[in-house]
Amino acid sequence: MGIHERRRRDFERRETELLEAALGMLDHDRWLAVTIDQIAEAAEIGKGTIYKHFTSKDELYARLALAFQRRLLGEVAAVDFNGDAEASIRRACEVVVRAQLEPSPYHRVVEYCHRGDFRRLLPETLRAAFDGAEEELVGTLTRLVQQGQAGGRWTQLPARDHALAIVAVLAGSTALARIRACRGLGREGCAALAVEGALAVLERRPGSGHGRTLAAAGAEG
Repeated sequence: MGIHERRRRDFERRETELLEAALGMLDHDRWLAVTIDQIAEAAEIGKGTIYKHFTSKDELYARLALAFQRRLLGEVAAVDFNGDAEASIRRACEVVVRAQLEPSPYHRVVEYCHRGDFRRLLPETLRAAFDGAEEELVGTLTRLVQQGQAGGRWTQLPARDHALAIVAVLAGSTALARIRACRGLGREGCAALAVEGALAVLERRPGSGHGRTLAAAGAEG
């Protein structure tokens, strides 16, 4: 192994240790008050080393949120999509919803980083990484909807519109656990409700009074 390769691996190892240390400090209500000094102390490295990896605490949080999204995409990619299109979409939705509802310190930082004002202040490379991760999920669902459309199902709207609507429902699944009326359902009940809601959008019809697709409306925005 050459010296450059060794340095690269050491750099990546330290970065992983920093992210793990930061994640371990997010599992309490005052997590936003955690300082770079505290993260450095938990990782047992100097404060200056953190800034060799991340320009700010928000960038560190963004990297944690991206790590969660990439892990989630890996779990979705591992789903067996052979067979019925609706069953495949259901399995993909179940993976996403359960990942979002399982207790995890990632959830706080993922919700924090989802805000538009937060995203706009990130470096372009990180904004592109978030967009790419979200597009990957939309793309997977779009292909699954297209499989169903090839068999004559869900043809009332373009496949991508259906996929965007499913993602919108899945994005709101974490809110279910916070709604008083849903608290008695537990995580499994909330997950089942969210998945059924996501599948229900496949049967929706275009709204009256307009002919634009969701994709076209998004492009205009």
